[in-house]
Amino acid sequence: METTGIVRRVDQLGRVVLPKELRSMLGIENRAAVAISAEGERIVLERYDRYYVPVCELCGGADELMDYRGKKVCRGCIELMRKMRV
Repeated sequence: METTGIVRRVDQLGRVVLPKELRSMLGIENRAAVAISAEGERIVLERYDRYYVPVCELCGGADELMDYRGKKVCRGCIELMRKMRV
């Protein structure tokens, strides 16, 4: 395993930011799925390419997705957009 020397703190919600350099190097794009597992004392993050799980382009939700102008958008976001047009 290659070490980078990069250290990040866990915030109050348990989140850790992956440095842009690592995301670029591993091909992890915004909203990409990441598999999380434990190996002994290590936390392992891997790109989750085995099964593509489509999500809403606006909120990241996965329920009731529809195609809207070539993008996957959930019903809730479409309803919000309709209300905003009025």
